[in-house]
Amino acid sequence: MRIVVEVRSPPQRLPGRPLLPVAGIPLAVLAALRAGNGGHQTVLAASRDPGNDSLCAAAIARGLKVVRGAGDDGLALLLTCAGDLADDDIVVRFTDDDVVPDGDFAAMLADGLAGGDGDILGTAWPEAGLPFGVRGEAIRVGALRRFAGQANAAERQLPTAVLWRLGRVAAVNDLAGGIDTARYRCAVVSFADYVRIKALFAGIADPITVPWRQLVERLAQTPEKDWLLGPRPAAPDRAAEFVLGTVQIGLPYGTLRKFSMPDDAGATSLLHRAAEIGVRQFDTARNYGRSEERVGDALAGLGSAAPAVVTKLDPFFFVPADAPEWAVRSAVQASVFASCRALRTRHLPVLLLHLAHTRTSWNGAAWRCLLEMRDQGIIGRLGISVQNAIEAEQAIGDPDVEQIQLPANILDHRWRQAGIPALLAERPDIVVHARSVFLQGVLLSGDVGGWPARDPAMAQRLIDWLQGLTRELGLASVAHLLVGYLRSLGWIHGLVLGVENEAQLAANMRLFEAPLLSREAIERIEQSRPHFPDWLLDPGRWKGGAWN
Repeated sequence: MRIVVEVRSPPQRLPGRPLLPVAGIPLAVLAALRAGNGGHQTVLAASRDPGNDSLCAAAIARGLKVVRGAGDDGLALLLTCAGDLADDDIVVRFTDDDVVPDGDFAAMLADGLAGGDGDILGTAWPEAGLPFGVRGEAIRVGALRRFAGQANAAERQLPTAVLWRLGRVAAVNDLAGGIDTARYRCAVVSFADYVRIKALFAGIADPITVPWRQLVERLAQTPEKDWLLGPRPAAPDRAAEFVLGTVQIGLPYGTLRKFSMPDDAGATSLLHRAAEIGVRQFDTARNYGRSEERVGDALAGLGSAAPAVVTKLDPFFFVPADAPEWAVRSAVQASVFASCRALRTRHLPVLLLHLAHTRTSWNGAAWRCLLEMRDQGIIGRLGISVQNAIEAEQAIGDPDVEQIQLPANILDHRWRQAGIPALLAERPDIVVHARSVFLQGVLLSGDVGGWPARDPAMAQRLIDWLQGLTRELGLASVAHLLVGYLRSLGWIHGLVLGVENEAQLAANMRLFEAPLLSREAIERIEQSRPHFPDWLLDPGRWKGGAWN
């Protein structure tokens, strides 16, 4: 067995994280020393970035072996660390921000993998009962080599993601010995996190040899509320919930057909009824016409029973690419405060970027402004509405992103193929909402006339597939199939569905009261899914009813 402690890029909120001292030792060095305290060879793996030079020097001074490689290819670096090992050897991987695991923890993972036939074994949160941020993986070297060539760009940055996607996976549960510490936070992505980790090691005689279980037990006894996580995202066995999309109450909407927009009284009645029957979240946006205004009017009459609101930043089509930072900041602040005014609130619980590139446009000026507004309490969670797997991968890689909205439906194979569920497994703090569940109503149409018009024969094949699966699985309708599939995947927390009237609202709510689909049913769906052109998944490419 060999242990590899990977030095990851520090979060924007905590630059220089690997060098921050805990018990007088740089964080990353302490993580490696603790991981190797059982006598197994331990390697600190870091990029060649000059910013890591001081860290690597400190590690070498402590007797650690250091291996360096390209910063954007963690998979290649991990393979280099295991280069002289045999295929049946095992590598245990930790990260530099996790100082709880020790040599005993590493041996436990390695023994668990060696005792089975899996390719990778890891700690699942929250099932393992460990604090959020305490994790590790044991990997068969041969499997890592075998699957490396099939890794996409994002999986090369998160080196074991391809194994989670393609390999034989095993997870270890209830490692905390019955102590419920999964509600505690040990991740180090902010200065407050760092202060808490320092406090955890305060007064310990030997921070390198203290057993990991003793640290977990010590954490469980702390009275500090700051250690507690906020509301936990849905566990894999919990169904995604109904999130009411409100674009239809703000403007005419749709590609193949336009959805009618209710009047003011009708919009208020619809939103009030949604709250009454148990919808807990509304989804809106700055550029959804009158949607924010109408949501704000409705919420004003609901008091404490009002659902939470997720809104989106103006897309800033009017801001030039070379706009100065002061102009970008002014536009961002104007959008945020306009949303606050329309929604009748001083605080936006969740704000998403409507366009993913806003995070990096204008040299990051818009995103920096939003981070400041979040830290001031004007914004709660920040997130991104993404269009494709590349945007999702980049969002997941930013520790300041805490929510993602993406288009997903029963035909959409892109997320699984790109390994997005595996990437999200490393970020269980991210809440995921899915939109385009019915693909603007196309998937509900049993008539090829309701589908884009270029290939009626293929549309009929997809219709037959959907209706056949509905009968085979004993479901009440195609709508139950479409919603039930996404609800049962486990990595999606909410489905954004729009409605035109109260009858549709009630019908959609019933879809969320049905039992989840079995794992066998999900596999049947994914294995039998017909082939089709990817542009079917993007209404913007239908061009008025015909595919390009």
